[in-house]
Amino acid sequence: MPLSNYLKSLDAAARQRLAAACGTSVDYLFQISRGTRQPKLHLAVMIDQESTGAVSFESLLPHVDWHYVRHVMLARRTV
Repeated sequence: MPLSNYLKSLDAAARQRLAAACGTSVDYLFQISRGTRQPKLHLAVMIDQESTGAVSFESLLPHVDWHYVRHVMLARRTV
């Protein structure tokens, strides 16, 4: 689900809790949802975790080649 849709589905208090749990502000989350800002990896992971997967970290960082990252990580586990 896009972050913008997820944020719209929450009331103000829930948005505030999400932001606090992620260590950021509601305003910054809205900036990410509009594409004005790009989250760092740790924030994208936190949003994924706090939304229980409703907003994937992959969708927040679409420029990252996740197939490559997974491939490298799996290869390093077997070494």
